Amino acid sequence: MEYGRVYSEKKKMPKKPMERIYVMLFFVCMVLFVIIISNNMQTEKHKNIFYYNGEKVKLTNEIEREKKNETQKDEYVYFITMADIKNIFDNNLIYEETKGQIITTNDTHVGMLTIDNNIMNLNGSEVTLPKAPYKKQGKVFIPIDAIKDIYELDVKTYENKVAVFSKSKRYEIFKLKSEEKLKSIPSLIGGDITNVSNTENLIYIGKQLGFIKGMTEKIEVGYIQENKIETKTVIREDYKEEEKKNVNIITNYNDYKMNFENVKKDNNKQNIALVSNFIIKENGNIQIKYDKNNKSYSTYFSKLVEENIIPYGHFVLEENKESEIIGDLVTFEKRNTLITNILKTLSEYNMKGLVLEVKNVQDTRAFIRFVTELKPRLKETGKKLVMPNDNILSDTIRKMVDYTY
Repeated sequence: MEYGRVYSEKKKMPKKPMERIYVMLFFVCMVLFVIIISNNMQTEKHKNIFYYNGEKVKLTNEIEREKKNETQKDEYVYFITMADIKNIFDNNLIYEETKGQIITTNDTHVGMLTIDNNIMNLNGSEVTLPKAPYKKQGKVFIPIDAIKDIYELDVKTYENKVAVFSKSKRYEIFKLKSEEKLKSIPSLIGGDITNVSNTENLIYIGKQLGFIKGMTEKIEVGYIQENKIETKTVIREDYKEEEKKNVNIITNYNDYKMNFENVKKDNNKQNIALVSNFIIKENGNIQIKYDKNNKSYSTYFSKLVEENIIPYGHFVLEENKESEIIGDLVTFEKRNTLITNILKTLSEYNMKGLVLEVKNVQDTRAFIRFVTELKPRLKETGKKLVMPNDNILSDTIRKMVDYTY
């Protein structure tokens, strides 16, 4: 210390252990408080509340609803935009603006709707909808009653909320032992969404950290401890696609004029014969080469049955008319007519599948769309699609064809 100068130093005293504990507890309490408050915040006051198989989906446009009629004031028809339908269900959906037609497909369904018309074409049959699709501010709105039939959905609605569940997915419900609070997160510190009684059926969505994620009848989604559940009931299991069989496609016994002695069967595979008896003509007409009552044809068909060979109807385009026939398929009406006639013919002649052979296709886009709408309707009737390898014009068609040769 320098002489003549006075220093006054005040030393900082370290915090006591208890003070540090109090600070940490205060900090933890504040964090928990923020979590609980944020979990209890209501964020679903807007219209865009849509669940697909239990998971919330963000829509690009608002859901709209209209009263079914004046006498049923509490019943509504819900509408979703075509853009959202395309994003969620069918990326191949097409909109023919000049005709106001919306054409969409699913695994086993083809649907065509028309703006301001409540009649829907579903797999060739007419279905009456409670309300028609409409256009508003440049957006096309489609009633959910339509998409539930096309995409095979269970639909639940409540106020401004819509939940849809695919009928091909597992569907399970459960009940509680007693009244419980539905939590916003899989934790006891989660915010309370609502009270759930032990008489209500909740839809099972998933399991996480000892909690079950479920949906109430009022379409509120949250978590309940697994040990609070009294009963579980499985309504349906996941749909399992039929496995492709190993097949032997026989190409040298396609009508009665051919000699069966040249046929090479494979007893380790499913043997399929191409029955070349059908010609596709213009305007969706089908020409039959040999009537099913023709004696020679009947003998030929009986031989297939006797040898346990599966008959597939072999359809070809009328020679020198290929471009005109495919060119006709630019409209839904022409595609629908041809598909319907093919299915009727397959059924009438007891064909178990379709072999489609095309040549000189100029309009590949029209042909791809035709196959896109043909495949679901074949699948609905349990029939397979076969095409020659050199007829596979795109990867899109390759994915839809069951077998090639």
